[in-house]
Amino acid sequence: DGAGGRLELRPDLPDGGKSLRVRRLRAHRTLIDLDIRDRAEWLTIRMAVMFGPPIATAIRLPEYEELSGITVDEIPLGGEQAIFTASGEHEIVLFRG
Repeated sequence: DGAGGRLELRPDLPDGGKSLRVRRLRAHRTLIDLDIRDRAEWLTIRMAVMFGPPIATAIRLPEYEELSGITVDEIPLGGEQAIFTASGEHEIVLFRG
């Protein structure tokens, strides 16, 4: 849980790991399912709010990785992180490079 009630994610899969599923992650009063898939040039996160109110969310790559672009639900965003309010289902793509 981040400052001000925000969910902050910085996915970093172990070496050799290509995917990770997290079910019923609790962030304040909200339960979230995550499906993270790691590819050579991008990282895709499918996120679904399963229960509770919408939640402010910030997602970024780990500090040691360079970011070249971000999309949330196929909408390009600027900056170093995806900042949005999660409600329902979302697909976040973090492009490396």
